[in-house]
Amino acid sequence: MKKKRIGNIVTKFIDNAKRYSDKAAIIYHNKKKGYTTITYEKLYRDVRDAALLLRAKGIGKGDRVVVFVPMSYDLYRTVLALFYVGAVAVFIDAWGTLERLNHACRIADPVGFIGTPKAWILMMLSHLRRAKVKCMVPSFFETILKKKNDEYDIDIDAPTDVGDDDEALVTFTTGSTGNPKAARRTHGFLRNQHEILARSLGISRDDVDLTTLPVFLLNNLAVGCTSVIPRFDPAKPGFINPSLIVDQILRFKITTSAGSPAFYESLAAYCLDNIVSLPFKKIFVGGAPVYPENSKILRKAFPSADIRAVYGSTEAEPIAKLPIEDIIGCDVREGLPAGNAIREITLRIIRPVEGPVVVGKKGLREFTVKKGEIGEIVITGAHVLKEYVNSPEDFSLNKIVEGTKIWHRTGDAGKIGTDGKVYLFGRVKNRIHTERGEIYTLPLEIRLKGIAGVRAAAILNAAGRHYVFLEMGSGISRTMEGYARMEAEKIMRQFGTFEVHIISSLPRDPRHNSKIDYEKLRKLFH
Repeated sequence: MKKKRIGNIVTKFIDNAKRYSDKAAIIYHNKKKGYTTITYEKLYRDVRDAALLLRAKGIGKGDRVVVFVPMSYDLYRTVLALFYVGAVAVFIDAWGTLERLNHACRIADPVGFIGTPKAWILMMLSHLRRAKVKCMVPSFFETILKKKNDEYDIDIDAPTDVGDDDEALVTFTTGSTGNPKAARRTHGFLRNQHEILARSLGISRDDVDLTTLPVFLLNNLAVGCTSVIPRFDPAKPGFINPSLIVDQILRFKITTSAGSPAFYESLAAYCLDNIVSLPFKKIFVGGAPVYPENSKILRKAFPSADIRAVYGSTEAEPIAKLPIEDIIGCDVREGLPAGNAIREITLRIIRPVEGPVVVGKKGLREFTVKKGEIGEIVITGAHVLKEYVNSPEDFSLNKIVEGTKIWHRTGDAGKIGTDGKVYLFGRVKNRIHTERGEIYTLPLEIRLKGIAGVRAAAILNAAGRHYVFLEMGSGISRTMEGYARMEAEKIMRQFGTFEVHIISSLPRDPRHNSKIDYEKLRKLFH
């Protein structure tokens, strides 16, 4: 049976640009000009002009181009223009380093580079300096204005014709559990992901969305709603000036938002301290575990909002979701609830396996655990990433081939409860073998986080010894530290001997500033 042809993902945006030409597509803040509103029609014109210049520079179908531009208007007209000409956007996060840029270059083998002046410096120090085409923004777009379209003699009346299996976007995992993996997203994959996100999150074209996650703004343009880019440093999403964000929310009557726990915790604390009420209708919190204590704060700060915790990963967004009320009242000893898997996902729990999982005649059943047992969460579905770019090793370690199905290994430990919900227990590789049995760390870390004065906790094994780290910040009294240490030792005593350390700050993942970076912490002891 012939596969259904899906076509260029950019057509979803173009349809909306024709339908809602005068509607605000993106609102952003510029230090010199203040707030700027870009309509769908204006964005469409800018995308076509940028596509014209890309074609004039020789960028076309299948060409990979590294995009090192922070979350901004320039980012979206760049990415959409690349889609328009059938090229592939290789996206580098705003916090990207020279090492990350070189890794992206080795994996993706790009022919072009588009970046800011700061990114340009990194590019010139990297392997990318040999790229065939190099463009700097915003001067890249200013070039367009100096030359009339008809001088190029290039047809851009319609986006490049592509199929559902043609590559559109390459993004990278954070690399907090090893080398960053290059996620290959086709036009068909992006269309499936958009349709599933639209159904799962329920964002409509009438919403005004505060968009903190770069890929989600592309989804908004396909929905037809208005996106407001927050005034924050995309490289440090956990460190915001809440008063600037509150001003945006009130000024533009924001109705929905999706982002990391760290972002909303900062915003919630400001609202509670200053008795500010915000017009949120829906908030989606993800990218890191959402804890009971944090959920209570969010509920108190945003009492009228429908707040959902979303469980997902780079390879599959979303996987499951649930109201934060279900987290507030949970018993963490049974795991952290993540909700029911969305209907488009098939989810199984398999026993922990070191190295690749190769199925035999029994298929995945050979590895599946009994209901209620803890193991690794594996998933499959239309919006679950099937492959990585130029990395058969990553594929063998992170994917399971079962006939025509490809399962993704999340690396997360979990179980399916008697209520049918998924419960999380931390990373599988972080489980610890003690003299009194095997323990999964997340439920214990949540209990440790509940000790007075403790902001975050991490449990790990390093160099053959077991450690507990308690983040208490600066300015904590010796008495408070002593109390926290004593309570932590009391909790951990039943599992064996653990060294308890008080530190001012635990390393976090660079993308969301919410998850503990265990690999960085573990390296301190090697």
